Amino acid sequence: MSSGLLTRTPERATRSRGAHRARPAVPLAPARRTNSSSRPIQQYQLPGGILVARSVLGCFTLLAVWLVLYGLLLSGVQEDRSQTGLYAKLRAEFASETAPVGGGIKNGAPVALLDAPKAGLRQAVVVEGTSSADLQKGPGHLVNTVLPGQAGISAILGKGVTFGAPFANITKLAAGDPITVTTGQGVAHYVVNDVRGSGDPLPPALATGQGRLTFVAVVGSGWRAGWAPTQTVYVDATLQGAGFAAPPGRPTQTPSEQSPMEGSAGALYPLVLWLQLLVAAGVAVAWARGHWRGWQVWLAGAPIVFAISWMATETAARLLPNLL
Repeated sequence: MSSGLLTRTPERATRSRGAHRARPAVPLAPARRTNSSSRPIQQYQLPGGILVARSVLGCFTLLAVWLVLYGLLLSGVQEDRSQTGLYAKLRAEFASETAPVGGGIKNGAPVALLDAPKAGLRQAVVVEGTSSADLQKGPGHLVNTVLPGQAGISAILGKGVTFGAPFANITKLAAGDPITVTTGQGVAHYVVNDVRGSGDPLPPALATGQGRLTFVAVVGSGWRAGWAPTQTVYVDATLQGAGFAAPPGRPTQTPSEQSPMEGSAGALYPLVLWLQLLVAAGVAVAWARGHWRGWQVWLAGAPIVFAISWMATETAARLLPNLL
């Protein structure tokens, strides 16, 4: 055979060696589903009016929950804190013999310590004044009556639902139960005579030198007892022994906002300011959400919004009747 037939040319040898080289794998494209009857799925969006209504309903629901939570729980925490500070102040005044006993006492100032064990009152601080703002701190002394322990009629009002509800259980008092009041003039002891409601006969007039203490509150009955009062009640107690002298200078009339079941109309103006500040804080939080991460916004904004909401709610509570 011819040697030319047995010898491969360089081109064919190169082609033959290249034919056995591994070729790079070509990625396969995923199979594409074809379905002539299928159409792209469109997401259904609620109409704008429904979205607005849902947002408004959510805001009102959140507001209602907050009001109930504040009124029945958080306001009691605030009242307890106020009582702690007032107790320390009054004890210091007792020790220094500077506790107020006459006229010219500033509203909200502590004037007495009240003990009525059957009603759950132990070392309760009584403040001067009976407006909604005063009773948020604890039981309040009606300004046109003498101070407890003095000769004459002394009246103390207290809340029965919100801010710790210090007078929620005064109907548990009965004839013969003791009440003790401590003022800058000393300790006075009373004994309960009667628990009466609106329209019941008034107690007899006092003789010279005698004293009487009257509690005023609103209470409910049945399943609404703790949150929906239905009537005003009065507890009358007679002072044991002669009363202390009543210094002159007491007011002769009660301001309208300090009468039982009256609110403080003056709280409306600061409430508007707090609400404006709350709206501004909400706008600031909304702006921050577009520039920060979610947790950063809540870390910075939540305490501010909570504090402003607390102050706004406290101010709004002053518009309610003072005995609630």
